Amino acid sequence: MKKPAGQLGHLGKTLDFSYDISQVDQVVQHLPDYCNSCGKTLVSAEKALLDKHQIIDIPPIKPVRIEHQIFSKTCTCGCVNKEKFPQNMPLKIQYGPNIKATIAYLSTGQYVPFPRMQEFFSDVMNLSISEGGIAHILQRFAQKSTPLYLMIKHGIQCGACVGTDQMLKHL
Repeated sequence: MKKPAGQLGHLGKTLDFSYDISQVDQVVQHLPDYCNSCGKTLVSAEKALLDKHQIIDIPPIKPVRIEHQIFSKTCTCGCVNKEKFPQNMPLKIQYGPNIKATIAYLSTGQYVPFPRMQEFFSDVMNLSISEGGIAHILQRFAQKSTPLYLMIKHGIQCGACVGTDQMLKHL
């Protein structure tokens, strides 16, 4: 059984402490409130920085709900001009492109099964999504990618070589 941390013969990698304040997103100052000797308040006392530690973390993941609204405007000629929703918004409510891309990545890149994907979205992303919703999104990706897939497949089948070092034998 391997021990925790880096293994023998493996080059280690330590987190980099950032001395560039522009790389720091938040600073939390820990100041003493009172004197440990006499108990007096230290509110107006001059402070001196002793040391720094850093934590690297990700922010809490929370779905962002974006509402799109369409309006009409009436011209001075009396014509009522109505705006339309963008073509990529055919439904009253739908998942956005980042959620769809995450589902495609988890399914095709990481082979995460639907129940685990559903659990991930619920537990980590705070988003309830059904297995049917996941399946529908993946089906839409498959429909979109099928023409390109067939074109690549045809190119390989009709090509004179596979890769750069293998020639196909024509029967």
